[in-house]
Amino acid sequence: MKMSAGDTLKRVIREVWDRKVLVTVLFTFIALAFLVLAWFMPKVYTSSSIILVDNQTTLQPLMEGTAEVQKVEDRSKMARQIIFSRRSMDRILESFDWFDGDTPSLIEKDLMVEKIKKRTKVAKAGKNLIEIGFKYGDPKRAQGVAKLMTSIFVDDSLLEKQKESRDAYEFIHKRVESYQKKLQDAEKAIKEFRSRNIDSRPGSQAAVNERITQLTRQVENLNLEIRGQESKIVELTKQLSGDAVLSTGLQKENTLRERVAKLKIKLDELRLNYLDTYPDVVQVKSQINTLNKEIEKEIKRRESKSTSTKRYNSDSPIFQDIQRQITKAKTQISTLKSDKSETEKLLVIEQERMARINAVDAELAELSRDYKVNQDIYQKLLRQRENANISMTIDAENQGLTIKVQEEATLPVIPSGLRYIHIVAIGLILSILIPAGTALGLSIIDGKVRDESILTDKLLLPVLASVYYINTPDEKRSNLKKGLLMFLVALTVLSCYVYVSWLRLRG
Repeated sequence: MKMSAGDTLKRVIREVWDRKVLVTVLFTFIALAFLVLAWFMPKVYTSSSIILVDNQTTLQPLMEGTAEVQKVEDRSKMARQIIFSRRSMDRILESFDWFDGDTPSLIEKDLMVEKIKKRTKVAKAGKNLIEIGFKYGDPKRAQGVAKLMTSIFVDDSLLEKQKESRDAYEFIHKRVESYQKKLQDAEKAIKEFRSRNIDSRPGSQAAVNERITQLTRQVENLNLEIRGQESKIVELTKQLSGDAVLSTGLQKENTLRERVAKLKIKLDELRLNYLDTYPDVVQVKSQINTLNKEIEKEIKRRESKSTSTKRYNSDSPIFQDIQRQITKAKTQISTLKSDKSETEKLLVIEQERMARINAVDAELAELSRDYKVNQDIYQKLLRQRENANISMTIDAENQGLTIKVQEEATLPVIPSGLRYIHIVAIGLILSILIPAGTALGLSIIDGKVRDESILTDKLLLPVLASVYYINTPDEKRSNLKKGLLMFLVALTVLSCYVYVSWLRLRG
């Protein structure tokens, strides 16, 4: 059978009454112990300041792409790093008397620094807000330390940002000077190279290329004229020898030679633009070889049929005229060969000049490429230096990163954490609950039967009648005295609470 709340309360009261002495002793001890604890419990005051850290300023959209504005991801972490730095802690130690006028050792300073860190609270208080708080027994000291930590964080953050921008500007400025010198050296190298190589002036390659083409054509034209004069000599000689039978073969040979000459001109023109492995070049060379073989066959065939059958008389006018023509043709051939030799020499000179120009152009292209690379990097560094200069100006005027005190640390009046009233209330509650619980617990573990429900519900025994204990007159007087004593003790304890609280309020 489950006991109701009323039955349980009656049972607790009965057990408390049965163990009046124990309950009174426990009540008095617990109540007075918490009263002493509340009296001697040191007061802890907390003073906090709220700081706004924001990089969203009116300048940011205007300077986007021009200046870099600092982005703060973990502001509380940044604040802890600044406040808990050795330099900041030394400044806090020097600003307040933490050692009662004594000169501390290094170990004592380190221990005090650790205590200060434990008493310091640095946390996010909202979007773009940081809370810096300090707990201490002296409210003025708590306020002073909180203000000093706030000042250290604000000043050091702004100085660090300004230093960062200044260092970035100086670094980029040095790189600009370095690449400016490289650019000047590259310009000087190009000028000196052009002065040493006159052939490297613009347009010289095209002029030399055109000159080579002209000389090549002149050589080919001279070859055609020489072949024409040689053919003329052969024809005249044939007239002298009376070899009219071979005139047809000679005409065919001349035709073949003219085709070969035209193909050689075409081959030289192709070689100016293509390599020997180009299909058109290979095809023309093959045609020239085929025609040369046909010419050789025609010459052999003419020589095999050639028979000196009839000659002109050397004294005849026709013979002498033919001889003069032959002599003139030979003289013309000698002149043409001399012109061809000179033209070929000029052609070799121009080809060597072209080779030099190609080598010079390759080296000049490399120098120009180095100059272009240095120029591009130099221009980029100039833009970066200007951006860094603008960023440095923005940070110098505190326009890039907004760090300001939203709420200053105030003098705390009410202690933080558990106060006197809390401890007193807890002491009164526990001084009642613990003795009552102790009495009830003892009644459970002693094994005595105190209610008939135990017999009927647990032991399943029938109960015929219930006989309660009747106190004698002496026991009644004794219980009355003990009850009065309990009441007096409780009243005394409560009086102590009221008196101590009155003293506490008076300070």
